[in-house]
Amino acid sequence: MNSESRTILIDGYRIDKIENIASKNKTIFTSWKDFVNETIGMYLNWWTQPQNSLNQFMELIPHMTDEMLDNFRKTLGDEGFDFVTADLKEKRSKLKDLKYYPDKPGSKRFEIDVIRFDDIQDIIKQDKAKAKISSVAKFCDYALDYFVTLWTKPEESIDKIYEIWPFLPNSVKKEWSSIPELKESYEKFSKDATEWNKNNETGVIPDNEVGIKNEVGIKNEVGIKNNETTDSYETNIKNSNKNDEQKSYEAYVRLCEKYELTKNKIEKIDIPKKPSKISLPHDGNPLISSFYSRFFPIKIAVAVLAQMMVERNESTVKYDDFRKETYDVAVYISNKIREYEERHGKKRNEKKSTGMPYPLTGSDAAKIASSKERFREHFVGMKEESWVKRQEKPDESRKDKGLAYFDGALNSMELAYLKVTKGKQIPKWNKGLKEYTFEEKGKYDFSIGLTEKGLKLYLYENEIFDKNSTAYQDKMFSSEESDFIFDKIIGEFELEKELVKNALAIITKNSKTSSDKKTRTKKSKESTDWRGEYLDEKLETTIKAWIQKHREDEDKYKNIFKVEAIDNTKQLETIRAAIMGRLVEINKVSWEIEEKTSNTLYSLP
Repeated sequence: MNSESRTILIDGYRIDKIENIASKNKTIFTSWKDFVNETIGMYLNWWTQPQNSLNQFMELIPHMTDEMLDNFRKTLGDEGFDFVTADLKEKRSKLKDLKYYPDKPGSKRFEIDVIRFDDIQDIIKQDKAKAKISSVAKFCDYALDYFVTLWTKPEESIDKIYEIWPFLPNSVKKEWSSIPELKESYEKFSKDATEWNKNNETGVIPDNEVGIKNEVGIKNEVGIKNNETTDSYETNIKNSNKNDEQKSYEAYVRLCEKYELTKNKIEKIDIPKKPSKISLPHDGNPLISSFYSRFFPIKIAVAVLAQMMVERNESTVKYDDFRKETYDVAVYISNKIREYEERHGKKRNEKKSTGMPYPLTGSDAAKIASSKERFREHFVGMKEESWVKRQEKPDESRKDKGLAYFDGALNSMELAYLKVTKGKQIPKWNKGLKEYTFEEKGKYDFSIGLTEKGLKLYLYENEIFDKNSTAYQDKMFSSEESDFIFDKIIGEFELEKELVKNALAIITKNSKTSSDKKTRTKKSKESTDWRGEYLDEKLETTIKAWIQKHREDEDKYKNIFKVEAIDNTKQLETIRAAIMGRLVEINKVSWEIEEKTSNTLYSLP
């Protein structure tokens, strides 16, 4: 287990320099933390995502001094410089000063978010990089050293890049070289970097040189050919699906970078208070499906939907595009959360990855594929073709007024609404049949948009989606967001609401009267001396009481009626696990696993 801290110490000398730089550049920085944050992010992109690094660099250019730009012209050449400074005057004219918040002198501590911390660790595990960079703190030192020099002595900053160039992954160098607008400047830079390392006797020669020396200057007599097309280190991608992982990363970055912009603009989009009569119905289940085991994947989905609506300036977007994008974002976050959980030895009750898709870094392709579809099916919505089959069946039991039920958490919780056209025509009310019908010919097209409830869920602050978010958090939701979920989502499901009310009542009572102040789920050999009310008994009684009042719904809600069976243990445990898992997630209940027995224990947080 890696014990390196995510908090780095920045000494007072550098803080003084950073304060000075940041305070003079108020169109981009509001504090020294902004400078450090931007520095680490850009340096990390430089090591991993060349195109993103270039985009970030171009966003920074209007804020740079003329001295800095003159220095970049020497490095990039006229063609490259003209490309990165296009429309510079116009961009500068739009800059506005931001309020700056100075800090007291002295050394400071800066906490790196988990996602970037993990990404840096992945870099320094690689054979080439670890020869130069021994820790996350060292990586950040190099980043700060370069950017402080860039802003104070721009003519010397290029040497900082030359120094680190030999240790950059060759696959990343290849990506840099493949950017068309930088091809000429890349070739010049690569040549200059080689010459600089030779002249300064650094002990390493970048690119295709024979006879590389190691860090202590011992020459490798065999000679290492540093091929531009391959890397000498192992990547952490265990499967061959690199394109999917790249796509996932880019989808996550898009979401984070546009998160504040989306929040500012989403309320200008026309969002209905209630879905229209031709929106696809759900089955009205009084119990949240056990497949919707957590709310965090649902939060991801509404965030992605809001972003896509703003990008397209439309109240609905193409459903299949949204379905794919949501998975791409979720699987990236899932990977980071699972890496953190594994690194820190998180127990089952502490894990936040429940409900999230299996990461792309796994080696089991079949497991990745099944997890992908399962996540989409439950947390986003069913396949379009599955709905079409249901719609075209004569069976009316899975329909409402002629429109087939559309399964999935977003629709069942009324956080989003779906519309379908056939042959570009909306369904029309048939007075004779007293239901909606479609044109006989044509292709079905699906679109999805946020409801007012979905918008409210999206607008609650949630650190995971900020640009500098942490992948793993002890609390995935704020108290305000948790209360909204509790009242406006859980509270809208009749049986779910009743079960939750009774579960909390039992836990509250046991916290005062049970022998250990905990709540156990059921009797066991280890708990014969325990005194208190068992949770499963109360849940079973509640469900059976509901069943007695709703006999006519047995065919519709078979999952609930299974609790009536003599051997109902599995079904009851499935329902309870989902209900309690969601309550734990929104901080209404605490969950422990008893060390000696592995029994589940619940208590008030």
